[in-house]
Amino acid sequence: MRSVFVQHPSVAAHEDYLNEITRLQYSASCSIDGKHINTFDNKTYPARLGKCWHAAMVTRPQDDDSSSSSSSPEYDDIAVLARELDGKKKEIKVVLGDKIFEIKPTGSSASEESGSAQGYVVYNQTPLHLSHRDVTEIEDEEGTPIAYAYTLPSGDVVFEAPQHGVFLMYNGYGANIMANSTYRGDILGLCGTYDGEYSTDFTTPRNCIVQNATDFVASYAITDQTCQGEAKEMQRR
Repeated sequence: MRSVFVQHPSVAAHEDYLNEITRLQYSASCSIDGKHINTFDNKTYPARLGKCWHAAMVTRPQDDDSSSSSSSPEYDDIAVLARELDGKKKEIKVVLGDKIFEIKPTGSSASEESGSAQGYVVYNQTPLHLSHRDVTEIEDEEGTPIAYAYTLPSGDVVFEAPQHGVFLMYNGYGANIMANSTYRGDILGLCGTYDGEYSTDFTTPRNCIVQNATDFVASYAITDQTCQGEAKEMQRR
């Protein structure tokens, strides 16, 4: 697969960001910070992810079988994952079909070109050089733009996948995820159901609503060989 990274020096990234905020002003936002998560429907709860990937936002499978015995949710179309690293920092992974983007904090094998940025983006195992002076456009093998990335003057990393209706800001310690209204009622994960009812936000991959935040967080843990944390032990119970 050929990947193309195009710099657009004529685009002021921070102005582009403000334009995106205006365009998405009616979309929902989910924030993941050091100790809490605030869902798309504005429910705030404590969350400890540990060194284990958790599904923050995934589209509901078309064939949603609530009786499935799988310990991890099935991903379809889009997924946003998060996990903790040493020093309370977090790492984000965005999955768009068969394309995977990793958003990492500076200091975790980042290139020296990251400068004052709080993080950097990796695509196809290639770190992207980001700047607040221009926008990096990522194209597929057919030359179609699939994502854009840049930094703000503050150092925050901005990642946008317009065709998937997702806009993300990342500061190394957490992320703010904006989702287009087309996802309303069609997602699951730590960011909730986005159906306008915060009472349904603790819906697990098996389509059950739980009351305990710790149980809810553990239900979205990806318990593979890289997982380290209390979520892995809880899923074994």
